[in-house]
Amino acid sequence: MKRLAISFCLFLLSFNFIYAQGTAACGSVIYDSGGINGNYGNNEIITTTVFPDNPGEKVRFVFSYFETEDTFDTLTVYNGDTTAAAVLGTFSGNVISTSITSTHPTGALTFVFESDSTINYGGYEILVSCLQISEGQYVSVDQSTYNVDQLVEDILINSSCAEISNIIYSTGTNYGSSNGIGYFSGNNSTFPFAEGLILSTGDALLAEGPEQFVQNDFSNPSELPWPGDQDLINAVPNHVDSNDATFIQFDFTPRASAISFNFIFASEEYGEYQCDFTDAFAFLLTNNQTGQTTNLALVPGSTDPISVFSVRDRLFNPSC
Repeated sequence: MKRLAISFCLFLLSFNFIYAQGTAACGSVIYDSGGINGNYGNNEIITTTVFPDNPGEKVRFVFSYFETEDTFDTLTVYNGDTTAAAVLGTFSGNVISTSITSTHPTGALTFVFESDSTINYGGYEILVSCLQISEGQYVSVDQSTYNVDQLVEDILINSSCAEISNIIYSTGTNYGSSNGIGYFSGNNSTFPFAEGLILSTGDALLAEGPEQFVQNDFSNPSELPWPGDQDLINAVPNHVDSNDATFIQFDFTPRASAISFNFIFASEEYGEYQCDFTDAFAFLLTNNQTGQTTNLALVPGSTDPISVFSVRDRLFNPSC
């Protein structure tokens, strides 16, 4: 009976969580509960929100040190002043990231650290700063106003010149990962498009920018890898190990003699992995009567499909 009593007491103790909530200022350093030299504790849930000092500023942070129990002790960063905001990243294990900046209207970031009941490490040291950013430079992304059918019919086509049917799609959410499809607005800025849809190999919300870290490095539990696409492999040379494909497919019957579309291709391979890996994009038109497929997305003036290998400035790729 003594053994049962001791086990029961230990079981109860494992649910004594430490909750803490606070704020930090720009120019400060955020430490875990162990401070500069100690380890964080067990069963912690600690929330810290950082607001900018002045109107128009955005909070930016960078890890100068990060070490937690991998997978079980995590730091989640929210793009705003509450945990209802979009997740910018969930970090665990050994992490040194580039700087990450809020794009929320408040300019704030919220950090939530959670530890389990066993094993703790040195934790984290986060350098926080504020900077002035012009919101007009960035697009805004929305994944809730339009479903995929509406994105195709009302945003991509938005014309009586074609009949649309049989819309299907695939992205990370089909495999328990993040949503690579979204609507974007140019916010009346100098961005080339007023609005449109995004197809991404990671969370489309992160396309709002500014670019701060690799989207689908999969340190975030919501950013699990998902399969590629055989049609893209067939359409793009050297795109052999296809992963994280997002596509929208639909039938349309044109009522006009010509169609056109505009797109921008962007990739996180540039500057790092552009010699060895190739993100790619294809706009495949298939004649349902003959079965012949044509890739309409080509480098202007050539027959080269759109990929990191074909769209790049040699000046910045001397080793390729």
